[in-house]
Amino acid sequence: TEKKQYTVKPLHLQTTEDELARMEEQRVLKAQAILAGAHTPTAIGMGLGPMERERRLTALTALFSKWDESLDVSVQGTGFIEYDELKSVLARFFNWTDEEANDNGGAIIAELDRNSDGKLDWREFVDFISKLTKNISAAEFDNLLQYLHSCIGEVSEDAELERRDQLLEKLFRYWDADESGSVEQKELAAVLARYNGMAGKQGHDFTELLVTSVDENSDGRLDQREFLQMFQGLSYTFSPDDFDFMIYRLNRCVEHVQFIASYSKASVRTRRLLENRLSAGEMQALVARGRPHYPFLLYGTTFDPSRIVERAAQASGARLEPCMVTHIKGEKQAIAEITKKGFVNGWWIYVVLGETYRPDSFLRAVGVALQTRSASIRSSFRLWVYAPFGAVTHFPHIFMVNAVQLDLDAASGH
Repeated sequence: TEKKQYTVKPLHLQTTEDELARMEEQRVLKAQAILAGAHTPTAIGMGLGPMERERRLTALTALFSKWDESLDVSVQGTGFIEYDELKSVLARFFNWTDEEANDNGGAIIAELDRNSDGKLDWREFVDFISKLTKNISAAEFDNLLQYLHSCIGEVSEDAELERRDQLLEKLFRYWDADESGSVEQKELAAVLARYNGMAGKQGHDFTELLVTSVDENSDGRLDQREFLQMFQGLSYTFSPDDFDFMIYRLNRCVEHVQFIASYSKASVRTRRLLENRLSAGEMQALVARGRPHYPFLLYGTTFDPSRIVERAAQASGARLEPCMVTHIKGEKQAIAEITKKGFVNGWWIYVVLGETYRPDSFLRAVGVALQTRSASIRSSFRLWVYAPFGAVTHFPHIFMVNAVQLDLDAASGH
């Protein structure tokens, strides 16, 4: 994206906005000159004191961590700034073309990468920035980092939008089970009504409004482009965790609606009887056996037990907080919910593990917290974990030692 260039107007025609734009352009040009090594040192920046050096080191550490995660904000950084991350941010910073980004990015890596692993570690990064900024003032240093943070934010936003589009495309293919290339309005209405309880109120009208807003050819169907456009509009304010959980729940709703549409009434009735039996039988038995520091582990691939957990919470008068764990940052968010809303406030926490995610580190951390803080946990707290796996023998012992387990596949006769 090309940066706006300021055009000088005659002095008598300049406004306050023009002056602010000119000042901003000067700040950007100065930051670019510093990072390019073409900035003239300022006397005020000579001879940094220990406090200023420490302040700059702290700021560079924060910048490194943000830069390290710039191409995927939903996962934890690798501890390195890799070639694509370096190139993407500097291309924004210097307004390079793709060709310039490839040439200059490769040259920078070759110059700074002392161990020749094709990426910059923390020390290499700090040495690089510190060398260029050792003779500039604190204000110039802060301006440089502010502009770098801004460029990283733009790159991160683009990367996150691309990740979300990939998940939405996968959802569309799953939804389009008949491979017709479109999703019908009635299918959309059924899934959304199940997703957010709009049925009987304004479910159909709301869905019709959504479809109409993006259905450019007015055929009552959404192709993939229209489908993405609709869900992008609905979820643009969502955090990565909220977006992932929306995708998960939509997948489960699509599976349920398609199950009802595809199978016989007898099969649907059997499934509902199973859910009712688990809610009234096995789940109540689990609750009776539970303790605040005993996690409930539901595992299996037969069906999603979310409705059963929700019913159990309602029957017990408990507040339920769902969490989706599909990446390392999701782990941190879930642990925060467990310790704050769970341990302190006594809520029930329902954790859903991603189908392709290995949760060992998360479950180990949860197990340690349950074991070491059991005396301070509110008595009403319960932790529910749904693992969409056929077996859980590989889960960490410290989590499993007190876990109350329910094999959903065995309970359903599979």
